[in-house]
Amino acid sequence: MSSDGFRIYELDRCEFNSSDLKDIEFIRSEYFNKVELARFSSSLGKFVGYTEDGLKHSNYWNKDNSLLAGLRALKETYCKQHVDNAYQAALTKSAEPYVRLSSTEPSGGKHSAMLVCSVYDFYPKHIRVKWTRDGQEVTSDVTSTDELADGDWYYQIHSHLEYTPRSGEKISCMVEHASLKEPLITHWDPSIPESERNKIAIGASGLILGLVLSLAGFIYYRRKAQECKTRFRSTERLRQVQVYREMKMMKMMKMMVVLVLAGLLCVSADEEHLDIRINGCSESDGEYLYGLDGEEKWYADFINKRGVDTQPSFINHISYPGGTYEKAVSNQQICRQNLEIALTGLKNPLENDAPSILMVYTKEAVELREKNTLICYVTGFYPAPVIFSWTKNGENVTEGSSTNVPYPNKDGSFNQFSRLEFIPQLGDIYSCTVNHLALDQPLTRIWDVEKTQPGIGPAVFCGLGLTVGLLGVAAGTFFLVKGNECS
Repeated sequence: MSSDGFRIYELDRCEFNSSDLKDIEFIRSEYFNKVELARFSSSLGKFVGYTEDGLKHSNYWNKDNSLLAGLRALKETYCKQHVDNAYQAALTKSAEPYVRLSSTEPSGGKHSAMLVCSVYDFYPKHIRVKWTRDGQEVTSDVTSTDELADGDWYYQIHSHLEYTPRSGEKISCMVEHASLKEPLITHWDPSIPESERNKIAIGASGLILGLVLSLAGFIYYRRKAQECKTRFRSTERLRQVQVYREMKMMKMMKMMVVLVLAGLLCVSADEEHLDIRINGCSESDGEYLYGLDGEEKWYADFINKRGVDTQPSFINHISYPGGTYEKAVSNQQICRQNLEIALTGLKNPLENDAPSILMVYTKEAVELREKNTLICYVTGFYPAPVIFSWTKNGENVTEGSSTNVPYPNKDGSFNQFSRLEFIPQLGDIYSCTVNHLALDQPLTRIWDVEKTQPGIGPAVFCGLGLTVGLLGVAAGTFFLVKGNECS
């Protein structure tokens, strides 16, 4: 997209709280330079102007009976169809969340500890997260983020509890969501996170198995050796020397295996709704988008000359008829004609609003060497779009990145997402930078893998445990073979 920005756009809205026609409102708004010039609403059945130019155009349009008749019909011919599709395909669907509990250092205050309840991958947006302590709901010293959009219909939220630990207490995070038949309750284990416990359990299991097999093999070997002693006394010394040499070789192999495997194993084992259509343009670029409740359904990719379906797999697919992209191209031509007229008659200076919020966060709970996605979210800017760029350890990154088209906010500004697929490695530093007409210099946010990760002790123990376990199996097998040689 170009950086000159969409100065003019037409926004169609279907506001509804049921599929009943009486609960649906169709609104068409004409915007220029961030200002709503005029609006048609199905409840009034005519245009209303909000500026001098808007009043002038509204008076002109309201004299066109065929235009008004066509717009009045859109409530039934356009909105009703979109609303029915929305309920059938998406608004009756849901995605079930998963929860991660973790501890972190409190920023200050009267308490010495803080728990974080992170809830990922849910839809619809609305969710309730609460804390219980020994069965009683906790309401004080609790803070929470808003529901954070991932830019792909999924959401996440993070709730924080500051507390002073007590011996024997039971703290839980309870999640209530439309996708759940009953609340999802996750209990806090102060000893160690579940993922880390799993690594330790795997390492311990491998270690015990190796020790048992090696000990069993050794006992078997000793018993057989005693039986053979009287029969092969003359050759015993030679066998002992041979065993000594083989064990010495095994120790050397063990050191090499530990060095290799320790680094490779176990590192990460009736709600109001809004359906929209936006047609906006600048002098060199444009946007044509269908959306539902802040999420993209379909947009026109004018660079690659195609329509793009951005719907998730958990909803029923909403299809758009053939010719939708060609219709978008035709609307862009009309948009640019209107833009040229508007710029010629512009009395006020062009509006430029810098982004008010820039955030970087991950789509999923972070596990080392497990594929994830970094999300860069920016909002509050006008005109659209912004320009995103990513770096990894100071080097520009483009592979694995994607960018949403701008989405309108209620105040006339826009929001936009960019995503970067990545594999977290300790010490890696990522950055997301946005540039915009209203900025004197780009805005940048940093995300540091190392600061986000727990200790690596459990992972190393897992690797070492399995390594020693494998060596134990090898040693046990060796002793069994040697014992049988005496038979």
